[in-house]
Amino acid sequence: MERTIQIFMLLFCLFLALTACTKKDNLTGDNFSDVRPQTFFYDGFDLGFSFGDSVAVKGNEKVLLCGHSGEVEAVTVLHFNTLPKDFTIPESYQDTTWVQLSIIRSNKSLRNSTVLQLYSIEQHWLEDAAQELDLSAMTPIGETFTLPDSIGSQGTIVKLPLSVEFLNQLSTAGKDSLSIGIKAADGTWCEIDSRSTGKGPRISFKYEKPESKQMLTFDMLAARDSYVVTGAQSTIQADKWVINNLHPSRIYVHWLNDWNLFKDMEGNTLDEAQRKRVTINKAELIFHLKENPYYKAGVPYSLKPIWVEKDSVEVAMQLTGSDLGSGTLPTTGFVKGDSLVVDITPFMQGYANGKKINKGLIIKSEQEMQSFGQMEFYHFTSPSNKPKLRVVYTVPWL
Repeated sequence: MERTIQIFMLLFCLFLALTACTKKDNLTGDNFSDVRPQTFFYDGFDLGFSFGDSVAVKGNEKVLLCGHSGEVEAVTVLHFNTLPKDFTIPESYQDTTWVQLSIIRSNKSLRNSTVLQLYSIEQHWLEDAAQELDLSAMTPIGETFTLPDSIGSQGTIVKLPLSVEFLNQLSTAGKDSLSIGIKAADGTWCEIDSRSTGKGPRISFKYEKPESKQMLTFDMLAARDSYVVTGAQSTIQADKWVINNLHPSRIYVHWLNDWNLFKDMEGNTLDEAQRKRVTINKAELIFHLKENPYYKAGVPYSLKPIWVEKDSVEVAMQLTGSDLGSGTLPTTGFVKGDSLVVDITPFMQGYANGKKINKGLIIKSEQEMQSFGQMEFYHFTSPSNKPKLRVVYTVPWL
């Protein structure tokens, strides 16, 4: 009997605790108050521009770039070593002599398909020093090769014919290694799997040893691969928002603080003390795309916001080094319709609680010097498709 009374009292206390936590108009009992997240949209931008920065090719990138982005050109370079010694390739073996590439993505111009040309490079180089190669000293090898107009979602393997005459000349000269450059026709580009993916460039050819006439096969993954980028750095553009990966272009975004937008559940403007205790559930910059030649058909973008530390940014300028603070995790996704978002929640939290001064944000691509990606957003001065700041917040309830 005593045990039954104890159980009853325990259940009664539990019931009291639960009902105390439940508001009469919130019978699910999921919180202690009626406070719910609120949302506002804001378009009070007052400064925005684009500017360039220099980013080095490290040599261990997963993607090799070949082609053009405006006035900038990327040339793929490959190195194969330990070629067989003293060999001969009969002309009849031409169909078995090639450089194999795994093409991830390509873009043909309005008039022409993407055409690739192989070149011989006589210089020694390392992956992280490929940028120092003298591209003017390259010599064309054989005929050009036209890529298929359609590239599969998992990549497409192509085999560029490698001149038998050229390889026989290497053997005659006693060369035991080969460096190759690859260029794309004007206005076109392609992206190629590098050796670090396991699907990198390969060289293959059948040959004979003069003394035995035995047919042998040489097949090798590139020992080194990289790419060389030439062309002017992206310029400062005062009234444009342009993201470009080659050469990198970044954007600066600044808006005027309007603390009157933060209100309580009854619509009253929060005072400074209340606003500093607000929880920012989500804050996003919403941009509308003006030009998007790259990030289509399931190609993901990755945009990273970075705090600006420089005081008094009042005109378009280049910002780098000590001008910038820390960043946060990039927003990665796919373009939906004509818009995309960049998550800036931790920054907005810092602004709202007064721990950070709003000096603007830099938005950069996480794929700089790693793809031909580019996009232009409608600027806030545009008569239509204006950007927005969307903030979801919860006011303090105690």
